[in-house]
Amino acid sequence: MLGGGESNERAVSAASGAAVAAAFRSLGYAVDEVDPAVWPQPAAFDAHIAATAPPESEAKRLEIAFRSNMHNDVFLRSLDGDVVFLALHGGIGESGELKALLEARGIPSTGVGSEAMALSWNKIDTIATLAAAAVPVPRAPLPDQPLPDGANWIVKPALGGSSLEVYRCGSAEEVEAATARIEGPVLVEEFLPGPEFTVGIVGAQALPPVLIEPGEGWFGYEAKYQIGRSREICPAPIDDALTDQLLTLARKSTAALGFGDNSYARVDMMLDASGTPRVLEVNSLPGLANASLLPLAARAAGWSFPTLCQEIVRLAS
Repeated sequence: MLGGGESNERAVSAASGAAVAAAFRSLGYAVDEVDPAVWPQPAAFDAHIAATAPPESEAKRLEIAFRSNMHNDVFLRSLDGDVVFLALHGGIGESGELKALLEARGIPSTGVGSEAMALSWNKIDTIATLAAAAVPVPRAPLPDQPLPDGANWIVKPALGGSSLEVYRCGSAEEVEAATARIEGPVLVEEFLPGPEFTVGIVGAQALPPVLIEPGEGWFGYEAKYQIGRSREICPAPIDDALTDQLLTLARKSTAALGFGDNSYARVDMMLDASGTPRVLEVNSLPGLANASLLPLAARAAGWSFPTLCQEIVRLAS
């Protein structure tokens, strides 16, 4: 079970790892917990997620160690279980890079294949692919045109998750300032009033939609992972027509990105001002911590958390 990693979602990944390891041990499985950013030191996964995003001061050191281990035969030979469970979020673990290496070595692992994982990790590529498949997505500014007055925009990293470094901007100057704060490629798209929903896909099954109600304004990192900071309601209290629309869009989105019935995902959506759902992103390795949304949806479908983890492994076998 790989967790932790080098990304700014490291604390969330460690919490997912702790939850997954405990679930499998409760079922009698032997679990070897590995943090590829600190191996050969033992992993130290904690179910508690820090109240703020982890600092980036050690990010480079962790990345160097992770990449070194990826090309270390001793490390790769140590991944000798029946399957490698990927509880990594962000960075090398969710970009498709690690997945491609495991595929090349013939090491079975959970999650979608490396090509689809890489495509879903890059939000710019994701949005372009979904738009080409006639999936409604947030509108983007027109290229080489000034931003219209009076519009609100969302500025966020094209490579990242857990709502880190996401900015709401009300002017071209604010968009420019937010863009300058983000390292790497940036996605700018229209602000959507919501509400926000997410739909989990496990194999061929779409789980009940989750309604997300942030306590104060934005469903950011703290609101996502600190209990009591937001409300997540599942099944979402919406009519059958909207439910069907959300489930259909989730299935269509994963299919457009190359997710098959042997994978799992979480599709995030927001309603626009007219009430039309638009797909924000598709998560190829969604969170599995106690406060995460996929386990919540699975419970609403009648699955215990250990059952969800077993199903993810079954899909990879």
